[in-house]
Amino acid sequence: MTRGLAPIRVCLVTQRWAPSFAGAALRFRQYLPGLRKRGLEVDVVCSTAPSEDAHESVSRWEELEFGQIMQAEDVEGTCVRRVKLPAGRSLGRNMLFRRAVIRHLGETRAAVVQFLTLAPLRTYPGNGPKLKKIGVRSVFTGTQMWTFSNHTVKRTLQRHWIRHPIQRLDHLVVSSLVMRDFYRSLGVNVPMSVVPNGVNVERFRPGDPDAERRATRDMLGISRTANVVVFVGSIIRRKGVDLLIDAFARVAAEDPLAELVLVGPQVDDGTDEGRTFKAQINESVCRSGAAGRIHFAGQVPSVDMYLRASDVFVLPSRREGMGNVVLEAMATGIPAVLTPYLGLPEEFGKPGTQYTLSAPDATSLASNIGSLLRNPDRRQAIGDAGQRWVSDHMNMSVAIDAYAQIYHDLAVHGTLGTQSQALSCID
Repeated sequence: MTRGLAPIRVCLVTQRWAPSFAGAALRFRQYLPGLRKRGLEVDVVCSTAPSEDAHESVSRWEELEFGQIMQAEDVEGTCVRRVKLPAGRSLGRNMLFRRAVIRHLGETRAAVVQFLTLAPLRTYPGNGPKLKKIGVRSVFTGTQMWTFSNHTVKRTLQRHWIRHPIQRLDHLVVSSLVMRDFYRSLGVNVPMSVVPNGVNVERFRPGDPDAERRATRDMLGISRTANVVVFVGSIIRRKGVDLLIDAFARVAAEDPLAELVLVGPQVDDGTDEGRTFKAQINESVCRSGAAGRIHFAGQVPSVDMYLRASDVFVLPSRREGMGNVVLEAMATGIPAVLTPYLGLPEEFGKPGTQYTLSAPDATSLASNIGSLLRNPDRRQAIGDAGQRWVSDHMNMSVAIDAYAQIYHDLAVHGTLGTQSQALSCID
């Protein structure tokens, strides 16, 4: 790869970074130490405010004008620069972000810019040429699937809104074969690599079935005798949390030991849809008949510990990219129950072997969850199969190697060599 070569400067551009939660950003935060070991210098440009605990940083942030970049701060060993932007979504906001990114790239002389968001690319038709003019090669990592309107004109505009900014970049990385086919169906024809998300199998690992599990449950305040169902992700409609709560109400009615732990932030985006969904969730919990057994853990640093303390992981999402948390749950050795969401990848293995696939309705989901809770042998078999699959195919080092090679080839050659065209690791 790039070991032993002069460091290559890469700028990672994303909407959210720590302390805010975002799946793609969290994954790249885990990649960064490995990328540095492979001869890459990565800094981050984002639009997330600093942590409220960092009083001096918050004070500087408040003094900025929209579009200005805050003085760099060190976050987990990475240089992070935050762009102050107005709230909401608008072309004006995107333009401020784009100008800040271009200005930063010109000043730091980065060789490659890695985008996790299309926002700053949706404001000006010459973004791609502008980046090349200042000597920067560009990569977008597609982490999400989209749904489109049934109205012909609106659907055409929505597809253009995704395709056009990507077309002006040098390379596209996707995490699964189904995502590759999705982007090709939009008419995206830039060079593309499939790099499945990697998992830190040293962190996400099976725990000792007795001592460690008991100690972890005690520390997290979970009963040792409970049958714990866990969800990890933002508490939003797309993730299917409403469906999960309805299903758990049915499970709880049959199993007095069942407990549901929801790990992740309750996102308040300020929209009517967001407020309506939050009210819907609260109402569903109240009428579930098991409100005392539904726990909102919030955003936590110890996701791996919650997984090891649980019996079954559930992600009833409606739309995902790769869904890295599924792989993390599988790596931990607990069985995963999924629904056939838009974007469900082949890279997760086979339903019924490496994970359980349920119809996307509360009755079916409850039946699959309850079946696993009642059958420890089946739970163990699926958990073990999933853990072996991730260990054999989805180790994080493979993903880091692939990204390091992509950045190196773009920086040195301006394009990718054939050896860098990463393939999905499916047997």
